[in-house]
This record gives sequence, structure tokens and C-alpha cells, in this order.
Amino acid sequence: MSWTTEEEIEARKDLFLSKRSEEEIINLQKHANLLMVVLIPGYPEQNCTFNVNYSTRQIIQKELIDGNNMLINVKNTTGEYESITNSWKVWLNGIKFLEKYKHFLLILCFVNNNNPKEAENYCRFVESRIRLELVFTIEQNQKQIKYTHSTDAEKCLPREIKGIYSEYYIQYWWVGIETYNQIEHLEFGKSNEEDNILIKFTNAIKEKTPFILGKTGGSLKLFYFNSNNDNKILNECRK
Repeated sequence: MSWTTEEEIEARKDLFLSKRSEEEIINLQKHANLLMVVLIPGYPEQNCTFNVNYSTRQIIQKELIDGNNMLINVKNTTGEYESITNSWKVWLNGIKFLEKYKHFLLILCFVNNNNPKEAENYCRFVESRIRLELVFTIEQNQKQIKYTHSTDAEKCLPREIKGIYSEYYIQYWWVGIETYNQIEHLEFGKSNEEDNILIKFTNAIKEKTPFILGKTGGSLKLFYFNSNNDNKILNECRK
């Protein structure tokens, strides 16, 4: 039995549209569409890019375009050997993640637990939910946010946050936010919990956390930074 378009579309609808309101379905429909198909000979029954949603497709496209433009600049570089070598190094190393966007979220998973394995399992579960919950909550701000881009490859944790949570087992992920316009500040936090998008994000993951993992005492906290107001903190991690 091989992969079929119909089965893929039904699976995507179930993932993104099931148990959603009419307004949410309108916003999420673009993720449920068939976006990219890659079938491999060893396992033709499944599209190995099933987890590519509308946002991740935009990230892939942007990275390819930026990489190609940088390569063109490198090929057009003239001058001394050192100058040409440095241009190639810049292209090979790529742009640092914290220089790609102007708005960021820092997702912090922390566990006050003497069992490192249990703490690690809790944070691994959190990581498995990040991509979808960004789509379901943070990206619902359709007027301002184009897409979000999460990574665990950025290994810097601001000193102030590191000091506060030094007694905990922690894992963290940076999330770059691409906006439609030149927005100086994104409004996430509302005084009431019901309308606070960051709280909605953490609550959504808590609701889906298996009971056994919930007993670890793990928690989540989100921090918002932007290049206009938090440049000192971001520069600390850009070094």
C-alpha cells in the first residue's frame, strides 16, 4: 500500500482542524493543505515531510532565498585573498539565529525534580508540542504575525534568567517571529489570563501533558524580547 493524496489531506485536516472553532478553522486551513510531498523508496507509505506546515514551508523558502543571495554576493566578491576567504566563511556559517528576526520568544522548561531522567522526559514532551502550539496560539495573531521559527540550536540563555532558575533542571528554545510590517512591539500579554496569548500557549501544553509527566512538577515560562527594547539582552547572546 502506497501513500495517497486523499489520506494525507484527511490526516492533515484531523491534525490542524479537528475540534476547532469556525474562526480557528479559517486561520488554520492553510496548514491543512497539501504543501510538500517527499516519498522515499524505503518507506513509500508515508510522506516524510508530513510535519511541514505552512509556516515551516515559508521558513524553508526564506532560507533558500537568503542563502542564494549570500552566495551571489560571495561570488561577486573581489579583492585580497583574505577578503574572499572571509566572504566564503560568512556564507558557510550562515546568519546567526538571533540576527534573523526582530522579535523573539524564549520558551523555558524548568523542573524542580531530583530525578534528572524524569525532568528530561517532561521537557522532551514539551519540545514535541512546541511546533503545533505555536501555530495554534501564537500565530493566531493573523494581522501582525506572518510565521514563527523555533530552534534548540541557539545555546545562549541570558544571565539574568540563568541566575533565577539556576536550581532547576532546564531546557529552552528560542522562537523567531516574522511580522508583516515593521512592528516595534508585539502585544502578547493581557491583564486577564483568558486573553493572554503566552498563558494560552503554556496552558495548551499543560492540558496535553500525560498525567505521569505532570507529576514531575515541571513548568513552562515564556519571555518576549524585541530588538528595540531588549537589544542589550539579545546582544549578550549574539556574541
